[in-house]
Amino acid sequence: MDATTEALLTLVKVGLFPSFAKDATLSPGVNWEVLFELSEKQGVCAIAVDGMQQLLKTIPKEHEIISTFLSPSLQRRKLQWFGQAMVVEKIYEQHIKVMAELANFYRSHHIDMLVAKGYGLSLNYPRPNHRPLGDIDIWLFGQQKAGDSFLEKEKGVEIDKGHHHHTIFNYHDITIENYSDFLCVPGHRLNAEYEKILKGLATKEKLLKIVGGEDIYFPGPNFNALFVLKHTATHFAATEMNLRQLIDWGTLLLCHSQDIDWQMVKETAERFNLTRFMNCQNALCMDFLGFPKDIFPPFERDFALEKRVLHDILSPEFREEAPQGFIRGLAFKYKRWKANAWKHKITFRESLVETLFTQAFAHLQKPASLKN
Repeated sequence: MDATTEALLTLVKVGLFPSFAKDATLSPGVNWEVLFELSEKQGVCAIAVDGMQQLLKTIPKEHEIISTFLSPSLQRRKLQWFGQAMVVEKIYEQHIKVMAELANFYRSHHIDMLVAKGYGLSLNYPRPNHRPLGDIDIWLFGQQKAGDSFLEKEKGVEIDKGHHHHTIFNYHDITIENYSDFLCVPGHRLNAEYEKILKGLATKEKLLKIVGGEDIYFPGPNFNALFVLKHTATHFAATEMNLRQLIDWGTLLLCHSQDIDWQMVKETAERFNLTRFMNCQNALCMDFLGFPKDIFPPFERDFALEKRVLHDILSPEFREEAPQGFIRGLAFKYKRWKANAWKHKITFRESLVETLFTQAFAHLQKPASLKN
């Protein structure tokens, strides 16, 4: 691992846990331009800025690495970096307003709204508004079609229905994914079984919170443990994952490990071949991000696999960009699927051949999914 990557991990660790600042060091040779870009790509820009601000308080300004960071030659990029952290905060506030307005609209039609991932997971972070938010993922407790219909008729919202498990629409410049299912059920044969577990937990253990003055439901810790695990594993196997997704797992356990039914989670992970991937997340959170060992359930270590997973997070082995066009898109997905076969083996129980044909058929049903 080079000095720049090590520096990013150090900054994120200190950003999450400021107590590590007093013993933290940054090696000479950090390429700050690359670090700034990497922090944004990994979804940890604001957290890394937090870490840098902590280190500036503890490391003497005469230190070589600090004097380099403070040099006038980096002034413009530093301002952009810190400015990007402020953008993350601004988007966070915008999400709160949009969630509240949507919840109010749906409630006027006697529809409850649950928000998955995103904002709910941010509440586990030391600074919630420093977790970047992208789409807002909602579930209307089986009322997806009715909710979309009301939006179309009353607000003129255009609904994209070209995807398997959610519709998509834009609301005040924020992309909303309205789930019919939490998982893409046609994409993998066993997703239907996992989906049944998730919907049961989302209904049974939902939590009501006041956000922006409105009642919004969020999933409980058991749902989040299973959903974050499965969602991240799917991203990792299909394309790639980033540090922010790893931090989602660590902060979830930091705040709610005592509330999670670990016997149920571990049995489910074993049943769906997610155990090794879950173990890697546990290990990487402990070894590189500073999360305490006692928040994780006992697990087996596989140091070689952990190293490969971390390397793929920081620098994906498959980096080709998706082309335009249906046929070329299918060919690209096959090439990516083949390159990521090793990931499939630690994230899915279905065979590689079965998955290839299942997903090809799913894409033929919904060609828009080829964009993913």
